[in-house]
Amino acid sequence: MTAFNKGKRDNRLFVMAVLMLILLLGIIDYKTGDYSMLVFYMVPVALGSWFISIRFGVVAAVISGLVRLYADYNTYADFTYYRYINVVEDMFFLLMISFMTFIVRKMLGVK
Repeated sequence: MTAFNKGKRDNRLFVMAVLMLILLLGIIDYKTGDYSMLVFYMVPVALGSWFISIRFGVVAAVISGLVRLYADYNTYADFTYYRYINVVEDMFFLLMISFMTFIVRKMLGVK
């Protein structure tokens, strides 16, 4: 059971906030072009994993990876095999952030 299932906060509002943050980061990522925004994608992934659940953290990591893929694919004229590998590596990094955030929360005993 997560903290939101106990009636302390509204779960749907927080899910929408995390998804909107990922969308906003995707727009900024698309507009900036070649600059890496991966560090900023860690924030909604970690928040989703900490406050909602590990499943939502994983979903947020996958959505963030897909948003990065879309932004990178539409930014570069030549989207090569190595760029796909880079996006997959970024998605695995975000998945690791999700799992590490959940583990730290569990080790601290946060209910």
